[in-house]
Amino acid sequence: MLSYLPMAHIAERHLSHYRRMVGGFTVTVISDHTQIPAVLADFRPEYLFSPPRLYAKFRAGLALQIDSEPEELRNDFVKMLSLGGRKLDAQEDDSVALSDGEGVCCTNR
Repeated sequence: MLSYLPMAHIAERHLSHYRRMVGGFTVTVISDHTQIPAVLADFRPEYLFSPPRLYAKFRAGLALQIDSEPEELRNDFVKMLSLGGRKLDAQEDDSVALSDGEGVCCTNR
């Protein structure tokens, strides 16, 4: 588990302090929230709780990075997002199924 919110935040206290005692989680603490993307790349937690603001910042940063990439990569990214949404729909509603080959997306790099 990754701990980055102040302990005064009820969710942080519950998840990284109390739940660790019950569930036996290993907690990695970072003091600078700007380092979260780098830590996530190395740490790869099983789940990550966050207030919505962090996810909004991740999305904005990713959008800026994707916008600066070549058009082919941007198109592949849009296809992957669409495929991910369809897969989620298929998992939540058995009546929506992915067709054969629809899971194959994008060029290999």
